[in-house]
Amino acid sequence: MTRRNTDYFKATVGGFSGYARIKQAYNNAKTNRAKAIFLGLFLTGCRAMELPLLKRSQIDLDYSEENFFIRRLYVEKQKKVLFIKDDDGNDVLKNGRKTFHFESKEGYRSFPIRKGMPEKLTDIFIDLIERIKNPNTVIFPYTYNVIYSDICMIESSQPPNSPKRDWWKFKGEWYPHRLRSERCCSLIKSHGYNTMKLQKYFGWSSPDMPNVYSDIQAEDLVVEGNVKW
Repeated sequence: MTRRNTDYFKATVGGFSGYARIKQAYNNAKTNRAKAIFLGLFLTGCRAMELPLLKRSQIDLDYSEENFFIRRLYVEKQKKVLFIKDDDGNDVLKNGRKTFHFESKEGYRSFPIRKGMPEKLTDIFIDLIERIKNPNTVIFPYTYNVIYSDICMIESSQPPNSPKRDWWKFKGEWYPHRLRSERCCSLIKSHGYNTMKLQKYFGWSSPDMPNVYSDIQAEDLVVEGNVKW
């Protein structure tokens, strides 16, 4: 089974699909839960395992006229490399190379979301958030499997009479990491984000990943206006 990651997004989508296409997919979600998850993943750029940690108290809808703000959102997969040592403190080698393992470390990010986004996307999200009065309420209290299946079933080709448990055989072209990638590319295209801003926005520890997306969404190559040849 092909892993649908950033490389897959680059090969199959190749950049931001556009707000009209995002809204179309949102409308094609089969349930209100799936619609909410879709919007949450796209607007926040969260991983599927991060979205269920977002609480109402972290969202400041009144931050400014143009933006609302999300604070202290947990970042998954912030890892550091730890080289394995023997009892004498020497590196343990395998095939002549140092062996290591990853240790997760906590990470958090704070970021704005622009109000008035095309296709009314932020208006829908703000309306969802305003209905929640308890600051301790988790906005998306769903498991990873629920989030993943809800998004993958959007525009699914599953026949109406087939067993519901077979949904994974008919997955549509949408998946959680695609929405994260779409969001990253939209920030480059619509807001002119560079590598440094992307790194800060998504809480990445190095510029490697934002550079990948800058390569995918190569908006800096576009030349507008008249050109003297």
